[in-house]
Amino acid sequence: MFKNIKLLRELKKQSTQVEFDFDTYNSRNEAVIYAKIDGAGDVISKFCDGTDLILNSDFENFLENNASQIEPQNQIDLKISSSTELSDEDKLNIKTAIRNHYTKKISLINEKLWQNNIDNIFLFISSVVLLALIITLGVFVKPLGYIQIAIEIVDILIWVLLWEVFDSFIFRRRELRKDAIKKYQIMNGRIEFA
Repeated sequence: MFKNIKLLRELKKQSTQVEFDFDTYNSRNEAVIYAKIDGAGDVISKFCDGTDLILNSDFENFLENNASQIEPQNQIDLKISSSTELSDEDKLNIKTAIRNHYTKKISLINEKLWQNNIDNIFLFISSVVLLALIITLGVFVKPLGYIQIAIEIVDILIWVLLWEVFDSFIFRRRELRKDAIKKYQIMNGRIEFA
């Protein structure tokens, strides 16, 4: 058993020494992502009707995997090369699809952040009201039997609500913000065609 613990510690120590730095930068100090496509259909979803262009899921995964290695303070320069000559309309559609796609993603994240605020406020107020009720009952009423059991259950509920507020506000919001920043970074990046 202790050998496994030592092995895990050693592996953890080794994994912290490995760094995944993004090392392709242009003269403007922007992180460059190279993408090779066969045509606009590799980028734009085939289910788009032409007015509301969004990205193909494979291209989205490619972009997000490459962008995940880039520091948030760096700008992105997406260089797209095609095996066939892209028309000006295709180039415009690709740029529009990237901007539309990430605008919608960011909008959804902002809605989640807003809903997270509302939920946290509601849970916090509920727990404070329940805590005031428990304190009031403890001071003015001598609980007996079933009332004592109910008070203990409400006391546990209060701590669960407070933990949910803490968890949601501290951990979930941070992950949502990091995701939004990464999507802003991709959306606001420079898109060039080679």
